[in-house]
Amino acid sequence: MDGIRIGKLAKITNVNIETIRFYEKKGLLPTPARKKIEFGTHPGFKLFSTDTVKRIEFIKRLKNLGFTLKEIGKLLDIADGKETKCDEIYKFAQAKKKEVNSKIDELRKIKKMLDELSKSCSSNSDLSVCPIIESLTD
Repeated sequence: MDGIRIGKLAKITNVNIETIRFYEKKGLLPTPARKKIEFGTHPGFKLFSTDTVKRIEFIKRLKNLGFTLKEIGKLLDIADGKETKCDEIYKFAQAKKKEVNSKIDELRKIKKMLDELSKSCSSNSDLSVCPIIESLTD
């Protein structure tokens, strides 16, 4: 029986063992095979497929892009062929696009505010009279 034990999987993917268990519990990872131990009452250990490495990397990439675990689960369902309704995928993509555009607008506002604050700041002035600090505390 070939596979990767959870500790090695955690090391390869640079995620915590508990994160892998959490993803498995949430249904983001397929249930791994179990290798039984020949002696004692130990239930054995889990062996994850090598495809699990790619799946965890996919999850990490999507998390870094701001997707929620629920959204990631939906995208994994699509990738696994479980989700076939094109209109649902379209609605999902449109909603995410709207959310991203909203975040971009917020970030532009923050950038504009920081640009304005930076213009009013003299790098040689004493911190006690810093206009950036004053405007943020008002």
